[in-house]
Amino acid sequence: GSHSGLTMTGSGGSSATIDLVLDTNTSISSLKINNPGFNYTVGQQYTILQSQVGGSGATTSSLFT
Repeated sequence: GSHSGLTMTGSGGSSATIDLVLDTNTSISSLKINNPGFNYTVGQQYTILQSQVGGSGATTSSLFT
């Protein structure tokens, strides 16, 4: 499914939003950055939570570095 305007949580940066298209519950077929946000740096890890893509709870759906 398609999911728009998702926010990432992590160890720095703020205000970024992305769109994801998932082939399955866990397979990303495309990712688009809508708003690059501020203060993100290479090497930091960011997550998208299951609850943002139709799942439940605070489990990690996707991890980005």
